[in-house]
Amino acid sequence: NDLRDIKPLSALIHLEQLDLSQNYIENLDSLTKLRELETLDVDGNLISTLAPLSAIPGLSVSARNNPISFLDCPITYGICYLDQRLFF
Repeated sequence: NDLRDIKPLSALIHLEQLDLSQNYIENLDSLTKLRELETLDVDGNLISTLAPLSAIPGLSVSARNNPISFLDCPITYGICYLDQRLFF
């Protein structure tokens, strides 16, 4: 995949599941309005922070193989997968 710009996805406010794995995405700011999102897969991208996702409560995120710091999992009451680590 060669997806880099996910800004058009911000209009899909009722989206519940989203698989953006294996792309060239660097920034998740466009997803902050997707409050109904339950599952997000961003494995294998260029994402350095999951901070924009903190506005989505209960989100389950898989973000393996991204340059994310060990302590950067701001998910509230959800699940976050970073490489071999699991955060609640």
